[in-house]
Amino acid sequence: MNDYEYKFDEEQGGVVITKYTGEAENVIIPAILDGKPVVKIDEEAFCECRHIVSVKIPESVTDIGEGAFSWCLNLVSANIPHSVTEIRSDIFFNCENLAEIIIPNGVIKICLNAFDSCDGITDITIPESVADISVFAFDGCINIRAVYKGEIYDYKHIRKLYGAINGESY
Repeated sequence: MNDYEYKFDEEQGGVVITKYTGEAENVIIPAILDGKPVVKIDEEAFCECRHIVSVKIPESVTDIGEGAFSWCLNLVSANIPHSVTEIRSDIFFNCENLAEIIIPNGVIKICLNAFDSCDGITDITIPESVADISVFAFDGCINIRAVYKGEIYDYKHIRKLYGAINGESY
């Protein structure tokens, strides 16, 4: 049984997952579908999959669309592959139980509301490769304790983190 709707994208040279239709709590996204590499998870492909607790994304994926995992209320852990350089807007929006997430070295941009309302995030390290971060990337993450270049930023001081990365004062 196939738990994915997908299409081949010639420009990207691989498969784009457009929708998850399965019921698994622990999802392991395949690296290959129909003999072709999975290169992208489309916008909102897993949106509102409230039964998902964990997701493992293969290194073949280079792009994760906006809102891809938004409103996955029971999602506790997910990975971002080293092959991804931009964490798009709303990617984990309102994943209130998300607690285990690692931003890999190589990510250069974290977009608007990427982790908005992810109350479960307590400790997260922002790699030095991040050169651009939206001022609302961690909006509503009231329990956050972010580490960047050895400095610790709690939610009360999160705008100082944005300033440290973007070279601006907020």
